Amino acid sequence: PEAAQFASSLRGRAWLDLRSLVHRGACRIEACCDLVGIDSTLLAELPNFEASRSFARLALELSHDLTPQENPTYALDIDSLLPQHEGIMRLPDSRIAEKMYCEAVKTAVEVTCHECGSGDIKQTVPGIVKLLRASGKYADIKEHLRRTVVQVLRERLRKDTNVIPGKLLEKAARDELLASTYAYLTSKMADVVDELRNEQAVLEQQHPQQLQHPQHQQQQQQKQTQQQQ
Repeated sequence: PEAAQFASSLRGRAWLDLRSLVHRGACRIEACCDLVGIDSTLLAELPNFEASRSFARLALELSHDLTPQENPTYALDIDSLLPQHEGIMRLPDSRIAEKMYCEAVKTAVEVTCHECGSGDIKQTVPGIVKLLRASGKYADIKEHLRRTVVQVLRERLRKDTNVIPGKLLEKAARDELLASTYAYLTSKMADVVDELRNEQAVLEQQHPQQLQHPQHQQQQQQKQTQQQQ
């Protein structure tokens, strides 16, 4: 009876992980498993597996690997399977439209500053527009800006995933597109104005006398003339 109980305590199972045999060229696998007793109260007077550090070594070797070698005829370049087409229309770079818009804004600001500095005008939008209309520059500036704004909007339409060719935009999608485009244009315009201000500040520090306003120069010349008299 004691031998039967002892023999029953030695029965168990060990699992061997065969997943590594999936890799090409792998034909052998082995593992070392620590033995653990089923019931520690059974035959407590005898040495258990944990105390004796018992283990079992499992090994499996195949005559050939499970994954066959790759057929050389299937080792083709994917690009060679794609048909060749010529004259594919490619979308232009969005940075080109952005650069054109920034150049148009810069030109508009420079022309406006030059025209407004030639005489006394009301520093309001209607006054500046009236002066630009009188000088004939308003239509050119407006048309230049309009073309670049349309180009930017076209680029954003082409690359918007919500836009389906031949299908009208929903009101929500259209409003979101226009709002995001307006925010983008105003942000770029502010960047151009800040850049021009910084350039003007640097030039004034380097050449303060040459960049004075013509009216200021005339007033200084009159003061110098009066002092000499």
